[in-house]
Amino acid sequence: MSTVRQPACAGSFYPSSAEDCAAAVAALREQAPRLPAALRATRLYGGLVPHAGWVYSGPTALAVFDALNEAQPKPETLVFYATGHRPDVSAPSIQTEGLWNVAGVEFEIDTELAKEMLTQDANLFVDCARAHEGDHAIEVQLPLVFATLGKIRFVPVAMPQTDRGPQAGEAAAHAAQKLGRKIAAVASVDLTHYGPNFYGFAPKGVGLEAHRWSKEVNDRRFLGRVMALDASAAYAVGTADQSCCGPAAAAAVMAATKALGATQGVLLEHTTSWERGKHGEPEDFVGYAGVVFV
Repeated sequence: MSTVRQPACAGSFYPSSAEDCAAAVAALREQAPRLPAALRATRLYGGLVPHAGWVYSGPTALAVFDALNEAQPKPETLVFYATGHRPDVSAPSIQTEGLWNVAGVEFEIDTELAKEMLTQDANLFVDCARAHEGDHAIEVQLPLVFATLGKIRFVPVAMPQTDRGPQAGEAAAHAAQKLGRKIAAVASVDLTHYGPNFYGFAPKGVGLEAHRWSKEVNDRRFLGRVMALDASAAYAVGTADQSCCGPAAAAAVMAATKALGATQGVLLEHTTSWERGKHGEPEDFVGYAGVVFV
Protein backbone atom coordinates (compact mmCIF):
# COMPACT_ATOMS: atom_id res chain seq x y z
CA MET A 1 0.00 0.00 0.00
CA SER A 2 1.18 3.53 -0.75
CA THR A 3 2.15 5.78 2.10
CA VAL A 4 -0.27 8.69 2.45
CA ARG A 5 1.11 11.87 4.00
CA GLN A 6 -1.58 13.70 5.95
CA PRO A 7 -1.72 17.51 6.07
CA ALA A 8 0.22 19.30 8.79
CA CYS A 9 -0.99 22.90 8.44
CA ALA A 10 -4.53 22.70 7.06
CA GLY A 11 -6.82 25.15 8.81
CA SER A 12 -3.97 27.53 9.61
CA PHE A 13 -1.88 28.30 6.52
CA TYR A 14 -4.80 27.49 4.20
CA PRO A 15 -8.38 26.16 4.56
CA SER A 16 -8.84 22.53 5.51
CA SER A 17 -11.67 21.51 3.17
CA ALA A 18 -11.83 21.33 -0.61
CA GLU A 19 -14.87 23.61 -0.68
CA ASP A 20 -13.25 26.28 1.48
CA CYS A 21 -10.03 26.07 -0.54
CA ALA A 22 -11.96 26.64 -3.76
CA ALA A 23 -13.66 29.71 -2.29
CA ALA A 24 -10.36 31.04 -0.98
CA VAL A 25 -8.65 30.53 -4.34
CA ALA A 26 -11.39 32.52 -6.06
CA ALA A 27 -10.73 35.39 -3.65
CA LEU A 28 -6.96 35.11 -4.10
CA ARG A 29 -7.33 35.28 -7.86
CA GLU A 30 -8.95 38.70 -7.53
CA GLN A 31 -5.65 39.94 -6.04
CA ALA A 32 -3.20 37.91 -8.11
CA PRO A 33 -1.15 39.53 -10.89
CA ARG A 34 -1.58 38.26 -14.44
CA LEU A 35 1.00 36.75 -16.75
CA PRO A 36 2.09 39.28 -19.38
CA ALA A 37 0.23 38.65 -22.65
CA ALA A 38 3.50 38.11 -24.52
CA LEU A 39 4.26 35.06 -22.36
CA ARG A 40 0.90 33.31 -22.66
CA ALA A 41 0.86 29.96 -24.45
CA THR A 42 4.67 29.88 -24.44
CA ARG A 43 7.15 27.48 -22.86
CA LEU A 44 7.61 28.04 -19.13
CA TYR A 45 10.23 25.89 -17.43
CA GLY A 46 9.28 26.54 -13.82
CA GLY A 47 8.92 29.20 -11.19
CA LEU A 48 9.57 30.54 -7.73
CA VAL A 49 6.73 30.83 -5.20
CA PRO A 50 6.44 31.94 -1.55
CA HIS A 51 5.16 29.59 1.14
CA ALA A 52 3.52 31.62 3.91
CA GLY A 53 -0.14 31.56 4.90
CA TRP A 54 -2.41 32.24 1.96
CA VAL A 55 -3.65 35.55 3.38
CA TYR A 56 -0.13 36.90 2.87
CA SER A 57 1.51 35.00 0.02
CA GLY A 58 -1.39 33.19 -1.65
CA PRO A 59 -2.03 35.63 -4.53
CA THR A 60 1.66 35.69 -5.43
CA ALA A 61 1.99 31.91 -5.50
CA LEU A 62 -1.30 31.45 -7.36
CA ALA A 63 -0.08 33.75 -10.14
CA VAL A 64 2.83 31.40 -10.86
CA PHE A 65 0.65 28.28 -11.00
CA ASP A 66 -1.89 30.09 -13.18
CA ALA A 67 1.00 30.93 -15.51
CA LEU A 68 2.21 27.31 -15.62
CA ASN A 69 -1.33 26.25 -16.48
CA GLU A 70 -1.26 28.58 -19.50
CA ALA A 71 2.12 27.28 -20.66
CA GLN A 72 2.52 25.31 -23.87
CA PRO A 73 3.21 22.50 -23.42
CA LYS A 74 1.77 22.06 -19.95
CA PRO A 75 4.01 20.21 -17.51
CA GLU A 76 3.33 16.55 -16.78
CA THR A 77 5.10 16.65 -13.41
CA LEU A 78 6.09 19.38 -10.97
CA VAL A 79 9.43 19.02 -9.20
CA PHE A 80 9.26 21.00 -5.96
CA TYR A 81 12.51 22.14 -4.36
CA ALA A 82 11.45 23.53 -1.01
CA THR A 83 13.07 25.14 1.99
CA GLY A 84 13.69 22.36 4.51
CA HIS A 85 12.45 23.84 7.78
CA ARG A 86 13.27 20.73 9.82
CA PRO A 87 16.67 21.03 11.56
CA ASP A 88 17.31 17.30 11.06
CA VAL A 89 17.25 17.59 7.24
CA SER A 90 20.93 17.60 6.35
CA ALA A 91 20.87 16.46 2.71
CA PRO A 92 18.55 17.10 -0.25
CA SER A 93 15.73 14.69 0.59
CA ILE A 94 13.39 13.20 -2.00
CA GLN A 95 10.23 11.28 -1.22
CA THR A 96 10.10 8.72 -4.00
CA GLU A 97 6.79 6.95 -3.35
CA GLY A 98 3.37 7.57 -1.91
CA LEU A 99 0.56 10.10 -1.90
CA TRP A 100 -0.01 13.45 -0.21
CA ASN A 101 -3.53 14.14 1.03
CA VAL A 102 -4.20 17.88 1.04
CA ALA A 103 -7.71 19.32 1.52
CA GLY A 104 -9.27 16.00 0.56
CA VAL A 105 -7.29 15.64 -2.66
CA GLU A 106 -4.60 12.98 -3.05
CA PHE A 107 -1.53 13.96 -5.06
CA GLU A 108 0.64 11.16 -6.46
CA ILE A 109 4.42 11.25 -6.42
CA ASP A 110 6.04 10.60 -9.80
CA THR A 111 8.01 7.61 -8.57
CA GLU A 112 9.79 6.91 -11.85
CA LEU A 113 11.15 10.44 -12.08
CA ALA A 114 12.00 10.64 -8.37
CA LYS A 115 14.02 7.43 -8.50
CA GLU A 116 15.76 8.51 -11.69
CA MET A 117 16.78 11.74 -9.93
CA LEU A 118 18.35 9.64 -7.17
CA THR A 119 20.44 7.74 -9.68
CA GLN A 120 21.77 10.97 -11.20
CA ASP A 121 23.90 11.67 -8.11
CA ALA A 122 24.05 8.92 -5.51
CA ASN A 123 26.17 11.11 -3.21
CA LEU A 124 23.78 14.06 -3.19
CA PHE A 125 20.19 12.96 -2.53
CA VAL A 126 18.66 10.75 0.11
CA ASP A 127 15.32 8.97 -0.18
CA CYS A 128 13.55 10.22 2.95
CA ALA A 129 9.81 10.78 3.29
CA ARG A 130 10.28 11.81 6.93
CA ALA A 131 12.08 14.99 5.84
CA HIS A 132 8.72 16.32 4.65
CA GLU A 133 6.70 15.51 7.75
CA GLY A 134 5.33 18.61 9.45
CA ASP A 135 6.81 20.98 6.86
CA HIS A 136 4.51 23.46 5.15
CA ALA A 137 6.66 24.61 2.22
CA ILE A 138 5.23 22.20 -0.37
CA GLU A 139 1.94 21.41 1.35
CA VAL A 140 0.61 24.98 1.12
CA GLN A 141 1.18 24.96 -2.66
CA LEU A 142 -0.79 21.82 -3.50
CA PRO A 143 -4.35 23.19 -3.22
CA LEU A 144 -3.23 26.05 -5.49
CA VAL A 145 -1.81 23.46 -7.88
CA PHE A 146 -5.12 21.57 -7.84
CA ALA A 147 -7.01 24.79 -8.65
CA THR A 148 -4.82 25.40 -11.70
CA LEU A 149 -3.09 22.26 -12.98
CA GLY A 150 -5.37 19.66 -11.39
CA LYS A 151 -4.06 16.42 -9.89
CA ILE A 152 -0.68 16.64 -11.57
CA ARG A 153 2.04 14.30 -10.27
CA PHE A 154 4.93 15.81 -8.35
CA VAL A 155 8.32 15.11 -6.80
CA PRO A 156 8.96 16.67 -3.36
CA VAL A 157 12.55 17.63 -2.51
CA ALA A 158 13.42 19.20 0.86
CA MET A 159 16.54 21.33 0.58
CA PRO A 160 18.77 22.12 3.56
CA GLN A 161 21.43 24.83 3.53
CA THR A 162 23.87 23.50 0.94
CA ASP A 163 25.92 24.95 -1.88
CA ARG A 164 25.05 21.91 -4.02
CA GLY A 165 21.69 23.31 -5.06
CA PRO A 166 22.77 23.66 -8.71
CA GLN A 167 23.70 19.97 -8.89
CA ALA A 168 20.35 19.03 -7.32
CA GLY A 169 18.55 21.05 -9.97
CA GLU A 170 20.53 19.66 -12.87
CA ALA A 171 19.72 16.15 -11.68
CA ALA A 172 16.00 16.82 -12.23
CA ALA A 173 16.60 18.24 -15.69
CA HIS A 174 18.77 15.31 -16.74
CA ALA A 175 16.34 12.76 -15.29
CA ALA A 176 13.41 14.39 -17.09
CA GLN A 177 15.32 14.47 -20.37
CA LYS A 178 16.25 10.80 -20.00
CA LEU A 179 12.62 9.80 -19.40
CA GLY A 180 11.15 12.21 -21.94
CA ARG A 181 9.12 13.81 -19.15
CA LYS A 182 7.78 17.37 -19.48
CA ILE A 183 8.45 18.95 -16.10
CA ALA A 184 8.32 22.33 -14.43
CA ALA A 185 10.68 22.93 -11.51
CA VAL A 186 9.32 25.09 -8.70
CA ALA A 187 11.18 26.62 -5.76
CA SER A 188 9.13 27.18 -2.59
CA VAL A 189 11.03 29.97 -0.83
CA ASP A 190 10.45 33.28 0.92
CA LEU A 191 12.62 36.40 0.85
CA THR A 192 14.01 38.60 3.66
CA HIS A 193 12.64 37.87 7.12
CA TYR A 194 12.98 41.31 8.68
CA GLY A 195 12.31 42.55 12.17
CA PRO A 196 13.64 42.69 15.72
CA ASN A 197 10.79 40.87 17.44
CA PHE A 198 10.36 37.70 15.38
CA TYR A 199 13.42 37.40 13.16
CA GLY A 200 16.35 39.06 14.93
CA PHE A 201 17.41 40.81 11.73
CA ALA A 202 16.82 44.57 11.66
CA PRO A 203 19.94 46.36 10.39
CA LYS A 204 17.91 49.45 9.45
CA GLY A 205 15.74 49.62 12.54
CA VAL A 206 11.98 49.66 11.99
CA GLY A 207 9.48 51.74 10.03
CA LEU A 208 8.93 52.66 6.42
CA GLU A 209 12.59 53.21 5.57
CA ALA A 210 13.49 49.81 7.00
CA HIS A 211 10.73 48.24 4.92
CA ARG A 212 11.95 50.04 1.79
CA TRP A 213 15.51 48.85 2.35
CA SER A 214 14.45 45.25 3.00
CA LYS A 215 12.28 45.06 -0.11
CA GLU A 216 13.96 47.38 -2.61
CA VAL A 217 17.60 46.80 -1.66
CA ASN A 218 18.04 43.50 0.17
CA ASP A 219 15.39 41.46 -1.65
CA ARG A 220 16.27 43.00 -4.99
CA ARG A 221 19.93 42.03 -4.78
CA PHE A 222 18.84 38.42 -4.56
CA LEU A 223 16.09 38.73 -7.18
CA GLY A 224 18.53 40.27 -9.63
CA ARG A 225 20.53 37.04 -9.58
CA VAL A 226 17.33 35.04 -9.91
CA MET A 227 16.26 36.95 -13.03
CA ALA A 228 19.69 36.30 -14.52
CA LEU A 229 19.52 32.56 -13.70
CA ASP A 230 22.81 32.84 -11.84
CA ALA A 231 22.24 29.99 -9.39
CA SER A 232 25.58 30.11 -7.55
CA ALA A 233 25.46 33.89 -7.10
CA ALA A 234 21.85 33.76 -5.94
CA TYR A 235 22.77 31.18 -3.31
CA ALA A 236 25.73 33.25 -2.13
CA VAL A 237 23.78 36.53 -1.98
CA GLY A 238 20.69 34.96 -0.42
CA THR A 239 22.84 33.41 2.30
CA ALA A 240 25.09 36.38 3.01
CA ASP A 241 22.29 38.99 2.99
CA GLN A 242 19.67 36.79 4.69
CA SER A 243 17.50 37.71 1.71
CA CYS A 244 16.18 34.22 0.99
CA CYS A 245 14.62 31.57 3.20
CA GLY A 246 15.81 28.59 1.19
CA PRO A 247 18.56 29.82 -1.16
CA ALA A 248 19.59 26.25 -1.98
CA ALA A 249 16.07 25.49 -3.23
CA ALA A 250 16.11 28.62 -5.36
CA ALA A 251 19.53 27.73 -6.78
CA ALA A 252 18.29 24.23 -7.63
CA VAL A 253 15.36 25.54 -9.62
CA MET A 254 17.46 28.09 -11.48
CA ALA A 255 19.89 25.36 -12.48
CA ALA A 256 17.11 22.94 -13.43
CA THR A 257 15.23 25.41 -15.61
CA LYS A 258 18.43 26.68 -17.24
CA ALA A 259 19.42 23.11 -18.11
CA LEU A 260 15.97 22.60 -19.63
CA GLY A 261 16.29 25.70 -21.82
CA ALA A 262 15.27 28.76 -19.77
CA THR A 263 17.18 31.98 -20.40
CA GLN A 264 15.69 34.37 -17.85
CA GLY A 265 13.31 34.87 -14.98
CA VAL A 266 10.24 37.11 -15.24
CA LEU A 267 9.02 38.73 -12.03
CA LEU A 268 5.23 38.58 -11.71
CA GLU A 269 4.99 40.10 -8.25
CA HIS A 270 7.19 41.23 -5.37
CA THR A 271 5.47 42.17 -2.14
CA THR A 272 5.73 41.77 1.64
CA SER A 273 3.52 40.56 4.46
CA TRP A 274 3.25 44.16 5.71
CA GLU A 275 2.02 45.37 2.32
CA ARG A 276 -0.67 42.69 2.40
CA GLY A 277 -1.87 43.68 5.88
CA LYS A 278 -0.58 47.20 6.62
CA HIS A 279 -1.33 47.27 10.32
CA GLY A 280 0.64 50.16 11.83
CA GLU A 281 4.25 50.91 11.00
CA PRO A 282 6.28 48.03 9.53
CA GLU A 283 8.34 46.21 12.14
CA ASP A 284 8.38 42.46 11.46
CA PHE A 285 7.62 41.30 7.92
CA VAL A 286 8.63 38.87 5.17
CA GLY A 287 9.25 39.40 1.46
CA TYR A 288 7.50 37.30 -1.21
CA ALA A 289 8.17 36.97 -4.94
CA GLY A 290 6.47 35.16 -7.79
CA VAL A 291 8.77 34.37 -10.71
CA VAL A 292 8.44 32.31 -13.89
CA PHE A 293 11.42 31.04 -15.88
CA VAL A 294 11.16 31.34 -19.67
